[in-house]
Amino acid sequence: MAQYYSSKAIVLSAIKYGDTSRIVRLYTDQFGLISVLINSVSSKKSTVRSSMLLPLTLLEIIHTHKGNDKLDRIKEAKMDLCVWIISNNVSGKSMDDRTADFLDETELINTEIR
Repeated sequence: MAQYYSSKAIVLSAIKYGDTSRIVRLYTDQFGLISVLINSVSSKKSTVRSSMLLPLTLLEIIHTHKGNDKLDRIKEAKMDLCVWIISNNVSGKSMDDRTADFLDETELINTEIR
């Protein structure tokens, strides 16, 4: 039986995996940067909706934590706060994506320093 943890998380990115699944990179308050696999995002019965997976969305999640660069699973997710920034630069990349990329790179640098 897997052990579940409750955390607050910021969505950094979501990649489509198969027809209805997503691999999502999150920054959590307890574990830092984690990757989770979420199945059936498109399903009406899913606990995690695709609208929750936009960059910089704040979530309260209940998840497993396997560590060692393995994909975790989310049991439950609730939207804590949704941040909408309607701003585009010349390249067409939104402010949300640029900020998420920055947070991603910052975590990578912090990991390499440790």
